[in-house]
Amino acid sequence: MRTQSADRGRAFVCFRQAYRDVPVLGGELVVHDQERNVVSVSGEVLPALQVNVSPQVAPEVARETALETVA
Repeated sequence: MRTQSADRGRAFVCFRQAYRDVPVLGGELVVHDQERNVVSVSGEVLPALQVNVSPQVAPEVARETALETVA
């Protein structure tokens, strides 16, 4: 997703998990490094995903349902 520099040669690299080009809710890791050495890793990913990512609802119906829900 992004890299952010910090002081004293440290950086934070953020990763977002995706499965078949669909973002995985909550699937994010943040790697903390100092001078290209991993200091720590935090977050959560879901290993061995096997889910159907084919849309089950037409885009128009999904849009209308979302609009009605938040209205």
